[in-house]
Amino acid sequence: MSDLLPKLPTQKQVEQELCKRSLHEFVIHAWKIVEPETEFKDNWHIEAICNYLEATLRGDFRNLIINIPPRHMKSLLVNVFFPAWVWTFAPSKKFLFASYGEDLAIRDSQKCRDLIQSNWYQNRWELPLKSDQNRKDRFTNVKEGYRISVGVGGSATGEGGDFIIVDDPLKAQDANSDASRNFVNSWYDNTISTRLNNPSTGVKILIMQRLHEDDLTGHLLKKGKWELLCLPAEYEGERFISSLGFKDPRKSQNELLWKEQFDEAAIEDLKSQLSELGVAGQLQQRPTPVAGNIFKKDWFYSRYLNTSVVGRWISWDTALSVSEEAARSSCVVAELTEDYRLFIREVYYDKLDFPALEAKVKEYAKKYRYELRGVIIESKASGISILQTLAQSADPWLAELLVPFTPTVDKITRAFNASLWCEKGCVMLPPPAEEFPWLFNFEEEIFSFPNSKYKDSTDAFNQVVLYLENYLSEGYRTRIGIGEQ
Repeated sequence: MSDLLPKLPTQKQVEQELCKRSLHEFVIHAWKIVEPETEFKDNWHIEAICNYLEATLRGDFRNLIINIPPRHMKSLLVNVFFPAWVWTFAPSKKFLFASYGEDLAIRDSQKCRDLIQSNWYQNRWELPLKSDQNRKDRFTNVKEGYRISVGVGGSATGEGGDFIIVDDPLKAQDANSDASRNFVNSWYDNTISTRLNNPSTGVKILIMQRLHEDDLTGHLLKKGKWELLCLPAEYEGERFISSLGFKDPRKSQNELLWKEQFDEAAIEDLKSQLSELGVAGQLQQRPTPVAGNIFKKDWFYSRYLNTSVVGRWISWDTALSVSEEAARSSCVVAELTEDYRLFIREVYYDKLDFPALEAKVKEYAKKYRYELRGVIIESKASGISILQTLAQSADPWLAELLVPFTPTVDKITRAFNASLWCEKGCVMLPPPAEEFPWLFNFEEEIFSFPNSKYKDSTDAFNQVVLYLENYLSEGYRTRIGIGEQ
């Protein structure tokens, strides 16, 4: 009778099946083979990267960019575990890898080869490597799948792959060299990107830390359609729109990406080794243009849309001095349209003492009272004073609309965060016209920020964009079809 009962799978068979179904499970079980002396510290970002890599196999997208800080397992996941996992169910797949340093490319190739040749792997998938094609930089399995490593700049003559994977193509110390960046970008365009065995089904993956606005990530995002997974070391708000519906699960500003591995002390240590530009690029994945130009003119809709206003907000950046050297008080009037874009109706600025500033806030609130949903005032020294005074002196309808805004990051960071929505076409400026006399001066300030003489109007602008970013996100996702049933 016992012979008629189905045999239960062994522990090895269960593990084998789990690993084949999930790259993340494969990483968990194979870790001890690749890094026997290092404790595996799992984290949501590891599973997210695995999910994105799996999506390339399903055909959800064929061009993938992953921006992530150094030492967050990017090379191990993509260069070592990923090809070994793919071969567990598709052993004929061919991989072509490239990195700026040939020694780094060979290092990862060796780790991948050691994993595949390990007893653990062979006992589960029986995939020997060909003895006559088993080198540090190239090896082939008996099913004709191969993994080849080249250095950036190498010709890769005659070589191709079903997967073209580029890992850190540019040295950090070369980031500000036009010649070095142009060399890498040209090499990618004219050499490595043409090596897909089948351009209609092949996959291209770039994984790197950001180094410059025109590094290979910036270059490719300008040229074509790429899926982007952007994971800064410290959370700064929504940075990308995922076609998979994935969202960075962090909620708090500056929340760490992998706090079990890189706690606050470790991140501060990394920051101490980097310049301000290095922190912005390598850790936060938002390279700061050395010459400014955080906002670009061609991002903005430069036309007036005669559409219904669903809400209006006035954003104030306040200063209390009329001296020649003092900053100005500035307000930005922004209107939310039916499709959840933001139209900038007016920008005002002047040097005002306290009584004049109080009167001006009331004046603008009355002027734009129709559909007015909030008067946003930065809760800093002068802003706190004006908020407290208005709460006592303003009409009740205005007092109820006062919104203290407490920034959690510096002005440059706020500008970068706001610029993401501008780049997505979520913010509109009016066309040049007599009814918008403020436009020229505002554009002159914002398009040269942070090197502009005055920054107050840009600060007020960033404040209202970030305050309304949930609306902007919802509108953008609807326009591009994400989240539709």
